[in-house]
Amino acid sequence: MTYLQGESIANILSKGARACVSTAVRNSFATTLLQIYGHQIFDVGIFHSDPHPGNLLLSNSGSLSLLDFGQVKVLSTHVRAVFAQLIVSMSRSSPEAGSYLEKLGIKIDNCTPKLKSTIAYILFDTRMDLPEARMNPFENSLPVELRRLRLSTIPQDVFMLVRVVSLLRGLLSAFEVDVHSRHIWAPYAVNFLKRTNVKVESTSLLTSTHVVDEENQMRDLSIWLGSHDLPHAKRQLTPLGLANIWDVQGLAKACSTYQPAKLNRILCGFTALEQNMLKSMIIHEKYSVV
Repeated sequence: MTYLQGESIANILSKGARACVSTAVRNSFATTLLQIYGHQIFDVGIFHSDPHPGNLLLSNSGSLSLLDFGQVKVLSTHVRAVFAQLIVSMSRSSPEAGSYLEKLGIKIDNCTPKLKSTIAYILFDTRMDLPEARMNPFENSLPVELRRLRLSTIPQDVFMLVRVVSLLRGLLSAFEVDVHSRHIWAPYAVNFLKRTNVKVESTSLLTSTHVVDEENQMRDLSIWLGSHDLPHAKRQLTPLGLANIWDVQGLAKACSTYQPAKLNRILCGFTALEQNMLKSMIIHEKYSVV
């Protein structure tokens, strides 16, 4: 067996992640962990189904190791294809995302189409900005439409996907980072559908101009920052990507609308002077924030 360097995530959490690990490392950990699962689910078709804190190591350099593949799940091409469509649909914030639940074999009784889309995000995305994602299902104050829901059918392999997303969300929450898996997984999902040439419904998901070419947009944003003598390395760009900011317009909107504390977290790679320069430059160039 290979010896792997690093400290158990369980130990880090017991001491307090914020006290032990910098913001940049915590963000990098979150992104890398989700990328690992994007690769397993869509590139390999077999994924580690027990990512609890004791099965993860974080080294001093920030590298991540996943231990104990004694519990894995093999996914069929059909499940991967439908799940890929669901991920791409959610990455576009499509109101039709919930329609893929039934195609995955998930049956939810007493559920409206709108609520079904919300449930799709809760089951298959690590986002924590939905109020429903933070609700305790046993609270008396739970809205009546949620109390009436009944999950009557879910295939075993799909259930394991739900379980893993829940574990990943818990890890990211413990590390105090809100990273959305749908954005990290969307490129893997699109590549899987193209690579396998699976005939799928709603093929416009793969060709729509609304699908964000995040890599190219981030490259353009990096060039824009560099052209204005502002830092534009991974340290500055990673927090922007994690906040779903991919272009100058998105950055301008953040500078204009975000609360100071949230903006400081996103611009943590910039010094105070560089942050002021960036804000002044955006105001001077009058970028649209619509």
